[in-house]
Amino acid sequence: MKTLPERGRIGIFNRSYYEEVLVVKVHRELLSAEHIPNPKSRKKLWQEPLRRYQPVRAAPGAQRHLILKFFLHVSKEEQRKRFLDRVNKPDKHWKFSPDDIHERQFWDKYMEAYEGCLTQTSTDWAPWYIVRPTRNG
Repeated sequence: MKTLPERGRIGIFNRSYYEEVLVVKVHRELLSAEHIPNPKSRKKLWQEPLRRYQPVRAAPGAQRHLILKFFLHVSKEEQRKRFLDRVNKPDKHWKFSPDDIHERQFWDKYMEAYEGCLTQTSTDWAPWYIVRPTRNG
């Protein structure tokens, strides 16, 4: 709530809040490196951080804010095209990372993790809107 914009202003928060949970959910071996004492059930382990990222409707000032959440979803095929653009066009090389190719093999696991995240953090008053960009737009 501390980072909500003042009245009349727009605030944009990026996905990094959610990636903390998603990457570890896909790469569970990273979780063991955390040395969490008394590990909780897997379900609670994922729910707690997501609950922290869900805007709290009853919090002071929350009634003054309209919260819109957009998930920009590209298909696996569209992602492939974008990666090829990054490799084949010199002006887009800066966007390419070999890690992107490595992580692509976990596509299905990431989609499952995103689905769980969106389901758990969507509310009637702050729903997620799924946006599927067009190739030309």
